[in-house]
Amino acid sequence: MLRLAVDAVTGFSLVPLQLATPVGAALLALSLLAAVLVVIVWLLGSASPSAAGVPLLLLLLGGIQLISVGVTGVKIREEAVRRQG
Repeated sequence: MLRLAVDAVTGFSLVPLQLATPVGAALLALSLLAAVLVVIVWLLGSASPSAAGVPLLLLLLGGIQLISVGVTGVKIREEAVRRQG
C-alpha cells in the first residue's frame, strides 16, 4: 500500500527530478569542502587522509550522479511532453 502511495505521488511528477539536481549539487559542494578540510588537516600533520578517502569519493560520485540524473530526467520528460502535444 505504501508503494502505491509513493508511486502515485512521484509517478507523474517532475518535482523529484527537479530536486535531484540541487541535492546533487549540495552533495558535491559538501564533498569538495570536506576534501579541502582533509587536506588542511593532513598538511597540519594531525591525521592521515586515508580514512577519509572512501567517504569523500562516495559523496563526490553520489553528487555527480544525482546532478546527472536530475538533468537527464528533466530533459527526457520535456522531450516526451513535447512529442505528445
